[in-house]
Amino acid sequence: MALQLPAGTTYDIEYSADLVTWEVIASDVIGSYTDGDAGCAGGKAGYYRGVVK
Repeated sequence: MALQLPAGTTYDIEYSADLVTWEVIASDVIGSYTDGDAGCAGGKAGYYRGVVK
């Protein structure tokens, strides 16, 4: 999975186990994000989304 946004775009990575309750796991991220980055390194199984600020 990869999230490609325009250069300089700031966003949060959020995690949810049930697609209902979301928690921010990486805030103010800039640039590209892949599932190998720090936000997913904890190995939680579930759902991730990037929310543009």
